Order: sequence, then C-alpha cells, then structure tokens
Amino acid sequence: MKGKKRFRPLFAGLALALLLQPAAGWGAAKKASASSVRAWQDVGGALPVDSPRSYKLAASERGPYMSYLTSGDGLAVYQLAGGSWELASQDTYALENVWDYDLFVTARGRPYIAYEDRADGNKIAVASPDGSGAWQKLGGTIPQGASDSPPGIAIDSQRGVSIVYSDKNNGGAATVRKMEDGVWSEPEVLSGNNGFRPAIAIDQSDRTFVVYGNGASAYYEPVVKSREANEPWSSFGLSTYIIGNYYALKPAPHGELYLYYNGGNGTNNKNYVWKWAQAEGWSLIGQFDGFFGAMDIDPTDGRPVVAYRDTYDPGGSVQVVKWNGSEWSDLGAPSLQDYSWYMPLSVAIGPDGTPYVAYVSADNKLRVIGYMDTTPPLIIGTLPADGSENSTAPDALKLTFDEAVRSVEGKSIRVYAKKGSGPDTLFAEMDASEAAIDGVTATINLSGRLPVQSTVYVLVDPGAFEDLSGNPFAGYVDDQDWRFDTAAATAPEAPALSVAHVGDTQAEIQFLPGDDGGSPITGYVVTVMLPDQNDQIFKTVEGEGSPIVVTGLTNGYAYTFKVQAKNALGLSDYSLPSARAVASGKPEPPFVSANPLDGGASVDVLPSWNNGAKVTRYQITVYDETGGYIRDLYIDPDGEGDFQPAIVDGLTNGTAYKFSAKALNANGWSAESGLSDPVVPLGRPGLPRSVTALPGNGNATVTFEAPEADGGTPIVAYRIRALKEGVEISARTLAPDKRSGTIGGLEKAVSYTIEVAAGNDIGLSAFASAAPVVPYGAPDAPTALIAVAGNGSADISFVPGQLYGGTQVSYEVAAWDGSEQAGRATGESSPIVVPNLINGHNYTFTVKALTEYGESASSAPSNAVTPAAPVVPDTSTVPDAPTGVIASAGDASATVTFAAPSNDGGRPITGYKATAWSNGTEAKTVESEGKVADGKIAVAVTGLANGTAYTFTVKALNAKGASQPSAASNAVTPASASIGGDGGGSGPGSGRGSSPGPSPGPSPSPSPSPSPSPSPSPSPGPGQTSGDLADKGIAYIGGYPGGLFKPNAGLTRAEMAVILTKLFGNVDTGAEAHFQDVPQTHWASQAIAQAANRGWMSGYPDGKFQPDAALTRAEMAVLLHKLGMKTAQQAGTGFTDIQGHWAESAIVQAQASGIIGGYADGRFRPDRPLTRAEAVTILNKVLGRQVDRSPKPLYTDVSEEHWAYGAIQAASRTE
Repeated sequence: MKGKKRFRPLFAGLALALLLQPAAGWGAAKKASASSVRAWQDVGGALPVDSPRSYKLAASERGPYMSYLTSGDGLAVYQLAGGSWELASQDTYALENVWDYDLFVTARGRPYIAYEDRADGNKIAVASPDGSGAWQKLGGTIPQGASDSPPGIAIDSQRGVSIVYSDKNNGGAATVRKMEDGVWSEPEVLSGNNGFRPAIAIDQSDRTFVVYGNGASAYYEPVVKSREANEPWSSFGLSTYIIGNYYALKPAPHGELYLYYNGGNGTNNKNYVWKWAQAEGWSLIGQFDGFFGAMDIDPTDGRPVVAYRDTYDPGGSVQVVKWNGSEWSDLGAPSLQDYSWYMPLSVAIGPDGTPYVAYVSADNKLRVIGYMDTTPPLIIGTLPADGSENSTAPDALKLTFDEAVRSVEGKSIRVYAKKGSGPDTLFAEMDASEAAIDGVTATINLSGRLPVQSTVYVLVDPGAFEDLSGNPFAGYVDDQDWRFDTAAATAPEAPALSVAHVGDTQAEIQFLPGDDGGSPITGYVVTVMLPDQNDQIFKTVEGEGSPIVVTGLTNGYAYTFKVQAKNALGLSDYSLPSARAVASGKPEPPFVSANPLDGGASVDVLPSWNNGAKVTRYQITVYDETGGYIRDLYIDPDGEGDFQPAIVDGLTNGTAYKFSAKALNANGWSAESGLSDPVVPLGRPGLPRSVTALPGNGNATVTFEAPEADGGTPIVAYRIRALKEGVEISARTLAPDKRSGTIGGLEKAVSYTIEVAAGNDIGLSAFASAAPVVPYGAPDAPTALIAVAGNGSADISFVPGQLYGGTQVSYEVAAWDGSEQAGRATGESSPIVVPNLINGHNYTFTVKALTEYGESASSAPSNAVTPAAPVVPDTSTVPDAPTGVIASAGDASATVTFAAPSNDGGRPITGYKATAWSNGTEAKTVESEGKVADGKIAVAVTGLANGTAYTFTVKALNAKGASQPSAASNAVTPASASIGGDGGGSGPGSGRGSSPGPSPGPSPSPSPSPSPSPSPSPSPGPGQTSGDLADKGIAYIGGYPGGLFKPNAGLTRAEMAVILTKLFGNVDTGAEAHFQDVPQTHWASQAIAQAANRGWMSGYPDGKFQPDAALTRAEMAVLLHKLGMKTAQQAGTGFTDIQGHWAESAIVQAQASGIIGGYADGRFRPDRPLTRAEAVTILNKVLGRQVDRSPKPLYTDVSEEHWAYGAIQAASRTE
C-alpha cells in the first residue's frame, strides 16, 4: 500500500551544487592532512524494512543509494542525504510488482532499475525517475518470461542503457539489448541454453563486458565476452572450470577488468577474484573462503574491494578485504554479523574511496556501514583574517574549512567587541544552525556592522560544525583564536549606479549603496550632465536613498547621471556614469487612412511628433461602420526601420469599415487617432461548394452549390472546365442561376479534373475541384480474331476490346465473301458461330462490340476459311448380285428380268450389266439402268442370233464397281416373229409375242432444286391466298432456349415443312415420307410427308429430302409458286444474277407478286440461305398478316429497332 513520504528531489540544484561546492561531500578532494583516520560506522540508520527479499547498494557523487525488495514485491529506493536515508521517489515504493532487479546509479546520481515486472507477465523493463521523482518505464517491456536470474543493467558515457538477461523464451540464453532512440534493439544472443546469472559492465571507453555461468556444463564456469561499440561480440579469454555463482564484473579506471564470483558446494565455498590486463590477460588474484560475497572498485586507485560472510547460514561475520596490488588486506574490523537469508551482501565504493556495505542485522533490519574518515574538519581561512588590523568593519563573518561541513543545531556562536580600554561587549550571539553553509564555507550574518576602531574576537562552540561523516569541528574557545581590529570611520564608498530610467521630462536613478566607511550615510547626490555638450552639468538632485527622481528634463535631449553618497565625514567619490539616455514622452496620435482590398483593406499610418523617442510600433483598431470595435492588429518596422502599410485581412466584402491608430515608443502608447473615412472591401466570389462530377458518354456533368460569399458584388456567371493533367481541355460558361452543367468533347477512358469558378464584376474566384472523373464511350474493337471452318458455318473466337462503361455488351460478327457481306451472327461472348455459309466458299470475318454507349469499329479481318461438309470415311462396297434372273426370248433379243440386290454396298446402284452366254461363251453384254415393272427390273438384250440358245447373268453396278454375277437364268432361244407358224423356242417368251418396247434412255440430270421450275398459272394476288391458304391466326414459329429468336440464322427444309403444315394443312399422322434420309423416327417426318404429298416440296433425284439443309432464296421462290401465288399483270424485271438459273421463272414471278424482293445492288442472290427473319416476313405477306409493333419484345435478341421486329412478333403470337 502506497503512503506519501517526504521527498527530496534527486536532481534539484545538482548543477548548482557542483559549481558552488567543489570540495563538498562526494567528489570532494582528500583532506590536506595525510594523517586521516578511517573506521567502520553505521550510515544513516536502519532502513524501514524487515527481512528484505533482496537489496542493492550503489554509489555516486551525490552519495550512496540503497534499494530493497519487500516480500510484497514493492521496490523502494533511498538516497543518503544529510546523514539520513531519504526516499528517492514520490511514493513509498518506486516500483511495485517486482520479482527481481538490478540497480545502477550514474556518477552524477541518476538511478536506473532493471527488473522483472510481475504485473506484465514477468517481462523485463527498465525504469528511472523523472525530475519530480516519479519513476517512469523506459522503452517498453521485453517479453522475456519468468527467470531464476535477475536482469543486469549498465549505462555508458552517453547515458545509453544496456541490459543482459537469461531469455526463458530462448532456453535461458544470455541475451543483450540496448535502448536506441527510446526503443529496445533486437536481441543479441551470447550463449547457448542456460546462460546462468548474467551480469553486464561498461568501462570508461564505452566497451561492454558480459559474464554468465555456462549452464551447458556441469560446473557453471564463468564465460566473459566483450565488444567495442557496434562491433561483434568476442570471447574474452577466461578459461576455468570452477563452479561459479553470484557473478560481478567491474572495469577499473586504468583499463583493468575484475571478475568476482563465489564457487563451491555450499559447505566449503570460496571467493574467486580474477584480473584482466591488456599485457597479461587473465590471472587469479584472490581465492579465500567465504560465502555470499560482492565486489566493487575503488575509483581512487582502481583496486577491488570484496565483502563477504564467513558462514553459509545467517549470522556469520562480515569480512571486508582490499587488493593492494600484491595481496589482500583487511579493511578494519566491522565486528558485525549478517543475517541475510542466502543472498549476497552488497558493496559500493564512493568517489572519495569510502567503502559501504549493506547487510541485515540481527533484528532483521537492513543497514549500511561505511569505512568512514574520522579526521575532523580544519579551518583554512577566516574573513576578516585572524590578527588583521584596520579591517573594514563588516556585517558578516566567514569561516572556510578543509572539507564540506554542516552546521549543528544547539551550538552557539558569539561575537565580542571592545573599544579602546573599554570592557568586552557581546555584540552578537546566534545558534550555529543560523549560519549559511556553502560547501566548505560558513557565513555568520550579523544584525549590523561591527563597530569601527574596535577589537573583535569570535567564539565558536566545539561541534558547532561537522563534516559530512559527522566528525566535529574543535571550535574557537579562546579569545585569541580568531581576533582582529576594525578601522576608523571614513567617507562612504561610491554607490554603484545600477540603472537610470529616463522618461517623459524626468528620470529615475537606481543605485546600490557602498560601504558607509564606519559612519552612517546621511544622503545621496545625483549629478545630471549633458553628454552632447561636453558633459556640462545640467543640475544636481539630492535624495535619501535609491531611487532618486530627477525632474525638469527636456524631451529629445540626451543626459547622463552619476551618484555620490555622503556621511558625517564627507562625500564619496562619484559612481560610474550611466549610459547616455534621451528624455522622451509618449508620442502624439498618428494620422490614418485606408484603401479597400479584396476581403480586407490597406491601412497607412502617418507619424506625428514622437515626443523625443522613436516610434517602435503602431496599433491599428478596426471598427464597423457604426464605430463598433472589431479587433486590433500591430505594425512593426521592417528590416530598414520603416513602417509599411498594414494589410488588414479577414474583412467581409461589401461591408464598410473604419480604422484608427496609436503609436508606441519607449514611454508608452499615444492616444488613439481619429477614425478614417469608411472603406468597403470588394473581391472575387468565394469558392463554389459541394462540387461533384459524374462521367458521361464522352462528357461529364458537374453539380455545385453557390459560394458562401459573393465578394460583395453579385455573381454574374460560373465557369466550368475540364483539365487533363493540369491542362484545360474543354470549358463553358453557365448563367448565374445555374448549378449544374455538362462539358463535352472529352475522351473516353481519360481522367479529367472538373472545376468550377464563380465570377463577379471583380473577376473569377479560384476554381473548386470535384473528384477526378473518367468519361465512358463506345468500346474498342475486338482483336485477335481466329476463324475455324465448319460444315456450312464457322466458329469465330476473339479477344474482347476494352469497355468504357456499360454493362450490356454484345458482339456482331459479319461474314464476308470477298467484298460482299454474306452472313451475320450475334452473341454475348467469344466464340460465336456464324451459320448458313455455303460450303466451298471462301470467307473472312469481322467483329463489332456493342454496348449501351455505342458500337466499336469493325475489327481487323480474321483469317480466311472455307466451310465444307465433313469428310465421311468411305466404307461402301460393290453391291450384292441380283437374284431371280429370268430370261424371255424375242426376235434376235431377249428380256432379262430380275430382282435388285438387297444390299447396294452403301452406294446407289447406277445400272446393271446383263451378259448373254452361248455354250459357256460370252456372246454379248449390255449395260442399262433397266426398267422397273411390277417390282422387277427388266433389261433388254438385243443383237442376239435367232435360233441360238442363251443363258444370262446379271451384275449390279455402283460407284465402287460391279457385283458378282448372278446365278445363270433359264436358257432361251431368240426367234424371228412369224404369223401362223409355230414359233421356235421354249420358255415363257416362246410363241407369239410382242416386243417389250425400246429400252429407256438415260434419265435427265437432276436440277439443283428440289423441284422443276413451275409454269405460270393463275393464283391469288399479293396478300391473298387460295382457298386453303387462309390465315388461321396461329403462332407458326418459336424461339430458342434463353429467350432467343436468332433472326439471322438460316431456316432448314424440315423447319419449312413444319411451318407449312401448321399454316396450310393438318398433320396426317399416318403419312409416310418416302425419302431415304427421313425415317419414320425423324422429328419432322409427318410434316415432310404432307408437304411432299401436297406438292409443296419435293426431294432430290437420289431419293433424299435433305431435311437439315438450309432453304435457299431460290427454293422459297419456287415454294411460293407451288403455294399458288398469283402473278401480277406486269412481270417482274428480274435480277442481274438469275439468268439461266434453274429457278429463274419462279423468282421473276415472286418478284412480280411483291412477296419477295432482291438487294439494292440489283441482285437476288438465289443460292443464299433464307434467314428466319426473311422467312416470317415473306410468309406474313402470303397470309396477309399485319405486323405487330407491341412495345414488349418477345425475344431478347430482337429489339424494337430490328428491321423485322413487327413481322417476328406477328409470327410468334396466336391471335
């Protein structure tokens, strides 16, 4: 529990004490007497603690410091002052919650404590008191953790703090840190695990030494390491295997280093002292029995002193020995026992060589003894000097000793005076404690001057003064010990003129009296002179004492003054004259005028009469128009001594102000001048406020509020501008009532600072800035296009260009056949598939990016690609052989019928070879496509010989070749026709017969369209339908997943068949499509069958429908014809690219009907795939269905701006 104690500041008056007490106390020189005697004495009495847990003693120039740790973990620090222990802290304890610690006191007397802070997890900290005695933690704590060893501390010559500790967070390694700029340095690890009880020391050259017990061995032998400033650590050469404990490492003044430790097993311990010298290295200089020792170095001779106890258990005798350079000798006989509980003694040597030892006495009190000098103080001088004659009668006496002393209360000092043969008279008597002590000097102040022409002697009681060790002064007990004569009275000494205050027509002269010469001073005379007139005396003035006021001076004139004292014996000499000074008064009020400025005014002050003293400052006072006070300001002269006009700022524009002035000189302030004429400051407006800017598409919009102040005149305009890298790029002017505006002409993706200034008739304000903005705009074109050809399509991949704002990004791919656009597709990301390309054509592609802020330029063209159908591996073979071959004879001919082979080998059968055999010899071979009748194929073989019997074999042909020959037919014998006669031959064709007719010729080559061009026939006109083409009002086309319509995608033949069936017929679920590539399982087989049966669409000569092929524009024209569209009165003009085309007639009719048209360049492009958008536009015209402009798009990729929006909406809705 803290309790307030009397506190003696540690540092108060230290510097003064060192200056004024050169021989006082600690640091004093040795006595002149060579016969000084020392003896062990108690120092300061017992400290207020019973059984301290730990204690440390340290020495300094200001005396010893004693510290101890209580069982309650409180750490107290005391300083020996005036023979007693006084707290060196504000409170009872300098620190609390301390586990263990080390004490270091600098030579000048500042204590430092390194300790383990139990309140902070046993972290290591260092503390020292501030000027008020409050202990403060320095540099923060070090997370060392609980330890069995206290930290060590040392301070270098620059007051740098270093500590050493066993780091329990690192295996107990001996670790050093130094405080640098108030922060602990990084740890420097000096040992392996268990660096036991480390200690640290710093010598006079700031070399650092550390010792620790090597806990890695069984002996804990000491290890010493050292380093120069900022150099690496190095081992210091000690090699011993003696068990060590309680290490002390002390540098000596002459470069030696001493190491002390106590070693043993607790029964026969010894004290070991090692010395290191540069030339000799380490040597063991001491080895003597004892326990719990400590060592310090005598600074006067550099020799070690060791104190120890002669028993392990408490109660052993304290021994103190000192090394004299060759052996150890006892320092007196302390004759006391130490009752510390198993802890080392503490020893410290004062600057004068006095050893001090701390110990615990039998009553468990902590005490300190000192080996004190017992020689009493001696007088080395008196004032007045003993035996002197004609001494000026003093009012004080002085004694000077050979060492510092203190007075002792209760002892007397008496002064006797005797005139002539008269009796001895007691002139003064006082207690010795009333003497003023100044180190080695004692001043005895008398109540008045000693009488003149008298014999004086002084008696001083023995013990009235004592040295700081308590040795008493012998005293003056005989009237002959200190005796002197005073001189007769004389005229006074000249006064000492201290200052002459010269003012307004007068001066005040201050001075200090001199000695009165033994006769009382009766007055003083001041002589006034004119230094500018050869020191002519102007006047004299008398007075009784300082100060004397001289009046009647003339302002503007210079004067000097000197003083004399007078007593009954006459006048003293003149004092030294005063400095030249000019009489002067306060200045007259100045003149003032003012001119308006922006937010202020310029005030000119013109001086009037300064009344003899230079004006050094003007005060200007600001008033409102009614004379109300606002504030003051001051003008001082510039470097050349001139006054410049005052600039008064902080005024409100548009408001009237007035000004006054006062002048100051050495005598004070003048009266206030009259007020100036009113002035009205006007200026530019203040800054526009709350300026914000938002980016736009190539522009920025700025919004702001009007300035708080308009400068005293109305705002007439605002100026807004855009800066790019500090350079104005675009600007415009806004009307005064506007608070926002848009600046255009800005580049996308460029940072601009948008600023606003307000303008009035005076000019523009400064510009106020908004946060930088970056305008957005159309995106950059995509790059790095790569096209990959497909089957009637191409995949286009690309790298998107930079977006400049916008979130709705899409891409549009254009396909180019040479310089003609041949296709288009859209998508939201790479890659995008472009469909409906013509295999075999060569295409390149470009891509545009589109956002809500515009579209990019087209990209550079992609690589060229050629779409092609996939190459299917050819696994076909020759057909199987025909079967069921039957021959019938004719006139020099025969007809061979047979069944086609069941397996065509994967290739269409292109014909047959029928071979006639006669007697095993090939007679003739005929190649023919044959004629189909009743499910059989018939081939006529002519050019045979009548009357010759033949058999026939047949081979089937395909692109891979001929099959194996069939089995031979029956034998037949051709014969000429006869009437009425018996025909020869046998078999089914014998007898009268008829020729089977000519063999069919080759079929015509199929046209590239699904049907031949129709002949014109009457049909309904545009927008009209034949009877079954009436609009049912149903939705006949739909979209794709994701809400897409894909308007630019091609329409397949199967899709058209389904649309036609929906619009113009009912699906016949029993209809079958007789096409090789439309099995019954095909999704559109029934619609394809109905479209074929109704004659709307037909297949190809190879028996295929090609349902997935894109419907071309030419095929659509033919389809319109088949649907019965009526031709207009005037035929179409045709197109430049359809002459000779297989569908030319149908295209011309479709053009004439107004249902379908061409392109702006006069071409129809008949073979281009029909897009879905084009298909619904044409079919809506056929149906007479009106477009639907409903504002709610059905598809996400068909906006209201799309050219076919209304047609697509109408085709997708059911009315």
